[in-house]
Amino acid sequence: MLTGRTVFVAADETGLALQHLRQDPVPLQVRVPQLPPALAQIVHRALAKEPAMRYRNAGQLAQILKAQLLPGLSAPAAPPPSRPQST
Repeated sequence: MLTGRTVFVAADETGLALQHLRQDPVPLQVRVPQLPPALAQIVHRALAKEPAMRYRNAGQLAQILKAQLLPGLSAPAAPPPSRPQST
């Protein structure tokens, strides 16, 4: 979704399955250079071949995304106090 194309392309389902099992995807930074490095690292870990290297569940992934990419959105900022205008 981040690159606008599928990760693997093959002539048939067997070839596609073999790519999923044996090949690493092209790094996101190659296809989308302006992508924030933190997001590229998160996606790389989510796509890890070894299950133990991936996030445990979608909740953990969501927490990581929020912490790394949206640090200022965890608590709404209070509006600045209004000051009376001098005349």
